[in-house]
Amino acid sequence: MKVNKNIANERATLRMEQNRLAIEHIKKDKNKTVIKSKDTYTKSLQPRYFNYTKKDTQKNETDLYEGYLPMEFINLLNGDNDSEIGVTIDGDSLFEFKGVRFTRKNIPEIPESEFEEIKAINNVIDFGKSNYFKYVSSNGKEYRLYSRKSGCISSLETDWLLNRDNDLVLQRYAHFWNWCMEDVTFINNNAPAVGFTLKQEHDYLEEMGVDYGFVTIKMGDRENTLFRTKSKLHGELINKDKYDAQYKYMRTSRFGEGFGVGAVITIGGKEYMFDANCQIDIPYGADIFDVKYPPKLEK
Repeated sequence: MKVNKNIANERATLRMEQNRLAIEHIKKDKNKTVIKSKDTYTKSLQPRYFNYTKKDTQKNETDLYEGYLPMEFINLLNGDNDSEIGVTIDGDSLFEFKGVRFTRKNIPEIPESEFEEIKAINNVIDFGKSNYFKYVSSNGKEYRLYSRKSGCISSLETDWLLNRDNDLVLQRYAHFWNWCMEDVTFINNNAPAVGFTLKQEHDYLEEMGVDYGFVTIKMGDRENTLFRTKSKLHGELINKDKYDAQYKYMRTSRFGEGFGVGAVITIGGKEYMFDANCQIDIPYGADIFDVKYPPKLEK
């Protein structure tokens, strides 16, 4: 009886130490400075992991976490970290992360109420920070995603640990919006595995409820502003710095001198006449890429 009591006490002590370790790692991560990624849209949607040796897998079961892992720890697993996830060689039912060993049964089910669909509001798309959300594809299928503090979105790594579906539709959706946080000049790349067709770009924007004009996208601690144009000459999205440069140029005499005084140019469906200085007064936010030019002056 005394021996059994000692064993029970030892196991209880180990469980308390395991819980303390998990909470300690969580508290440490709260105080870390978030480093912004410069190329988040190319990041893999799969977690980094390493394999245990057979010797590692023979540890006593009392090393395993007891009960459900806390949500703050689950958030770390789902992307608010730069640590590797350990996976057993002879199966993927035993994991280790930040010194905490656990199995699938320790991963709590995230309530469906946490997964709200993201839509543009006043042309602002806010994916949130450390936020769970869902994407509903055109065929009605729902996909679960996570918005990381670092400023990108991806599938849930806990879903990956639970062997849940992470198909190409989810990966392409995340890839598109992550790319929108960067330079979108080549987003309409002809390589299907890399870029998006004009129709795909248009469909994503329509699904999100984005109007033409400036649109701001927020992910984690980052945000980016783009301009959506009706122009058919290139993709619908233009980076704000490129809009600003073109806007500044189109208000100069250098731009208008090729057309001459009194010439009429149509910008974003509205007509403008070049004044005596061969300049036009375009309101900021006009669709300066949707243009019908007047005839050029003969030299």
